[in-house]
Order: sequence, then structure tokens, then C-alpha cells
Amino acid sequence: MESYTLLSPPSCRIEFHIRLEVTEEEGTKTTHFTIEEVGSTEGGKSYSIVGLKQGAWLEFSHSLARDFNLSYASPTEPVEAALPSPLPLLTSAIDEKILYGYGDPAVLLVEGRGYYLVATSNDAENAFPILHSEDLTSWKLKGFVFPEGEYPSWTAAGLKIGDFWAPELHKVNNEFRVYFVARHKGSLELCIGVATSASPEGPFTAAPEPLLRGEKIDPHLYLEDGTSYLLWKEDGNGVWPALLNELLYERPELIDRIFDVESDRRAMSVLVTLWPYTRKLPPMERFFIQNLLIEVVRHDFPALERKLRGLLDVLPEVQVRKEIEVILSTMKTTLFVQELSPDGLSLSGEPKKILENDQNWEAHVIEGMWVVRRLDKYFLFYAANDFSTADYGIGVAVSDSLFGPYKKMQEPFLRTSQKWLGPGHPSITQSVEGKDLLIYHAYHPEAIGYKEFRAVLGLELDYQSLLQKLG
Repeated sequence: MESYTLLSPPSCRIEFHIRLEVTEEEGTKTTHFTIEEVGSTEGGKSYSIVGLKQGAWLEFSHSLARDFNLSYASPTEPVEAALPSPLPLLTSAIDEKILYGYGDPAVLLVEGRGYYLVATSNDAENAFPILHSEDLTSWKLKGFVFPEGEYPSWTAAGLKIGDFWAPELHKVNNEFRVYFVARHKGSLELCIGVATSASPEGPFTAAPEPLLRGEKIDPHLYLEDGTSYLLWKEDGNGVWPALLNELLYERPELIDRIFDVESDRRAMSVLVTLWPYTRKLPPMERFFIQNLLIEVVRHDFPALERKLRGLLDVLPEVQVRKEIEVILSTMKTTLFVQELSPDGLSLSGEPKKILENDQNWEAHVIEGMWVVRRLDKYFLFYAANDFSTADYGIGVAVSDSLFGPYKKMQEPFLRTSQKWLGPGHPSITQSVEGKDLLIYHAYHPEAIGYKEFRAVLGLELDYQSLLQKLG
């Protein structure tokens, strides 16, 4: 058993006393919290979170918010879009080896062989399931890009350790390539890798080193006129919460200057009190606790940016201003594009920034992009907001060039409905009838969050209509 006693740092106006006990039995981790506000007559409250399900941690944060008057995001109200109902392609698990459904799905139509789908596998023993279908409705598991024990040499793998995300399968000349995300076994940073095979069913051979390092995720391959380009996301949204927590732990007097609402200030006081424990956790466990911070700010993310920028003009301490500048630099999640070498194993030239989060509905993140050229335009479909909530949605941007500038729709193209929550991470394939079909994942209403089941849906695209909406 591990135990911790945490006190709010000196000069924190609202003080909390938190006791933590962490136990593990038969591989299941249980975290016990006892939390009390210093000076309050209400007494302390106790909570226990069993396991590492995000839903349990969200329930904890919401209980904490109610008990101690902390702010958190209001539930998202479903919006019925004026679009046809999506086609349900995969709505249940077809094999016990597929643990978490089909997040971040990408579908490739191979001439004469049918459809192949690859998807996120998180920390499952077998990484990246490969499914096959002749008609997009009946699917069979054909194997895995990296079966158990055959992971790339540079990756961190295993239960509660690995994060194998966002694969894409493409045919380039006479070979099949999978671009994917995994954590580096040394630094645990998110990296983009590539693996190749002569068959869409494998076996795949991974390059010995990552293609891109340093918190890079969501690779997308775009092919045009014999040249291949890699698009990816700079994962700043995985960085700034920790930097902000660290700053406010060291300078808690800044909480009242950054946050105007008292319930926000109270929530941040709890978070900085927890920070000495939180910062020791593995990345995804740290995300569960920091999700309270994300819940506080994601419905008006630009306000947080404005407050931090305002401090740059008035704070006398050079070092603190530098720390805030670093935080601000990570609060824009940016999409890049760069040319690939002919073998697809290295990059050439310089990366070009093409898109970043700048709309209220996107909040702190854009990601999971896919580009097609239609009507002599480049249509970039992307996901935005928090992937683990019903605020996640799909946006569209259009440009005359792959390299931008892109013009965005002002509202999400797809958002939460009564039947499907958090649609995201789009890809595009051709339907049996030869029409473009948007492929994306979504949650069933009864369970949403990290490592919950994600279904695969399809929606026929009308590019002319999209152009009209863009104006």
C-alpha cells in the first residue's frame, strides 16, 4: 500500500488537506481519497476509485465538484443534425482479442480484395486489429499489425503501459504501409512509426526507430502525383495541463488572477494540492486527474489563453513570464504536413503548419485529420475537443492547396446525437456503390471515455453541400 498526505502549497488562498491510499489486489488498483477544506465546518469527504476506467474518475471528479463547490463542464446536449442517419458498420466486438472496440478507424479498399480496417488498440496484448469485409457490413478478424510479443523494438508495450493509437493502412506502389502512434519505451513520449508489408494482412515489419518523436500523434498519409505526404498533430494538449499545474503549484497566488469564477478557483486549488502525487503518475492515469482541469476550461478555452497573455504584460518576474510563454506555446494543437521520402521511412524538406485550434467548439485540441481532393479543392476532415467526452466532434476545412490556407466551417460537421456520442477521427473510403464514405468512431450512450467501446459508422459525403456551408 502507498500512502500520501498532501497539503495546499503556501499562499494558496483556498486550502485543502488530502490523504491518499493506493492499493492493488489481483492487478486492480484502488485509490482512496479523504479530502477536507481547511477551516470548513463541513468535515471531510471520502471517495474510492476502483480500477482505471475513465468513467469512474469522471464520476469522482463530479462528486468532488458537488461536495466542495468546484466547477466542471455541463453535460453536452445532443444535437440532431440535418444529415442522413449514419450507416452502422461495426457496433459490437467481433472477437475477444479486440478489447476496446474500433477507435480511430481507417478503412482501405484494395482492388480485388475488398475492405481492410485498422483501429486503435490502446494497451491490448495484440496491437492494431486488421479486419476484412467484402461489403462494409460483415467483418472478419484477419490478424494484428503487431501480434502479442511482436511489437516494434522502440515501443513501450503491455497492459497499463502501451498506447498503440491511430493506425492508417495505405497501399503505396506494391507495398502496404501502416503509420501509427506508440509510446517510446525510454521516454514514454508519443511517437509516430511506420511498418510495411507485401500484404494488407501482414506480416508487417516496423522500422527500427520512430519516424517522428516528441509528442507527435495521428499520422495521415496523403498521396498525389506519385508523391506522398505525412500529416500529423503536435500533441500540445497533452503538455499544457501539466505545465499549468506546475506553475500554479509553485505560484498559487496566480490562481485568483487567472480564474474569475470562485468555483474555478476552488477546483484549481484542489488540483494544485494533488499535484505532487499527480505528476508521478503514468501519462494516462495523470490524464484522469487532470481531466478536472480540462473540464474547467474547455467550454471557454480562449478565456484561459487571454488571461495568461494578460499576465505577460504585468508580471515583473522574468522567469514566470517565460514559463507562461511556454504554456501558451503548447495550448495550440497544430496540424503539420511534410513530404515523405519515396520509401516512406523518412521525411524530406520542412514541415508546414496548416491548421490549429481557434474556434470555441474545438476547445483545447484538434486532431485525427484526413484529406481528400474533390471539386478541385482540398477537403480536410478533423476531430476536435476532448475525445473522451460527448463534446468531441468532426470539423471540415477547405483549401485550394494541400499546404493551406484552410477555411473552416464555423460549426462541427458531426456532433453528438441521441444515439451516438462523441463522433471523431474521420477517414474516407469508397462505398460499394463507388461514393465517398466518411468513416468515423462514436460511443454508445451508456459508456463513454478512454478504453470504452467505440463503434464504427459511415456517412455518405456531399462535397458541393459542404462548400455551400463554408460560404
